[in-house]
Amino acid sequence: MIGASALFKTLARATRVRADAGSAVARAGGRRAFRFAHEAIHQDLAQETFDVTVSVLREGRVGIASTGSPTPAALARCAETAADIATHAPQPDRLPAWRLRCWPA
Repeated sequence: MIGASALFKTLARATRVRADAGSAVARAGGRRAFRFAHEAIHQDLAQETFDVTVSVLREGRVGIASTGSPTPAALARCAETAADIATHAPQPDRLPAWRLRCWPA
């Protein structure tokens, strides 16, 4: 798995897209499961997960993309995709108004 300092450097290079603002969120985790037989571990499963979500704000429009690969090429493609989505997103004044609802109503 990629280290924190390497991830920050890679994200800094990969997220150089034309935008008014942007953010990147990286999540990494892992799980481990064991199966026992006759009071001994007989099967071990380890799984590591990694994903990055990039949000881009361009002229009031928002684009969001994510990837599960920490490679520089995949992160750059993710940032470019988020910027492209923001370019084609609807204008903010054309979006429906959201109403905050509290429960119980």
